[in-house]
Amino acid sequence: MIKIKNHLFFHGILTIVFCYCISCNDNINKQSPDVSSLSSKESISHSKIKWPDSLVTYNPFNIKLVKGRVLKKCKFKLYAYLNLACSSCIADLNSWANVAPYLKDKGVELIFVCYAKDDFEYFKYLYENKDLKPIPFPFYFDLKFYFQNANSFVKNFQPDQIFLTDQFDNILLQGDMINTKEIYNSMIKKINQTL
Repeated sequence: MIKIKNHLFFHGILTIVFCYCISCNDNINKQSPDVSSLSSKESISHSKIKWPDSLVTYNPFNIKLVKGRVLKKCKFKLYAYLNLACSSCIADLNSWANVAPYLKDKGVELIFVCYAKDDFEYFKYLYENKDLKPIPFPFYFDLKFYFQNANSFVKNFQPDQIFLTDQFDNILLQGDMINTKEIYNSMIKKINQTL
């Protein structure tokens, strides 16, 4: 029995160390655009998010979905393109857990489109062990980068891959609202203006 516990413990530690080693580089340019350049960055303000059918839904909290989504009607959608093999990106999920109920109450659909080099094993391990706060929205796994390929403005390993769209997926603002207060305030202001 002790051998099995030790084996499981070392397997867990090894998994965490492995995932940390392959996770994204924290030294990536994390400078987000200033608020004035949010909607003009790479002319994406006139772009539209394209949703590929090939994404796999991961719903760890058994949230009731309507046609794959949480909210039947929403005025805004917030797309977050996340690397779930990245330890600092996963740590940001606890910040998302804090803001998600507010967004849901405001009728904003929070859509996590996720990719990972480790087949999402590290992320699943953390959720199954309750090391992450619950989020009232599902996750959509992009196993073969279909989302990125369908949306040319989406790039790997960039911290500002969060897009506020209208209900028709037209991009209104882009930026890292979790780690940049000005961008967070701009997105919340935009959401509150039209409600």
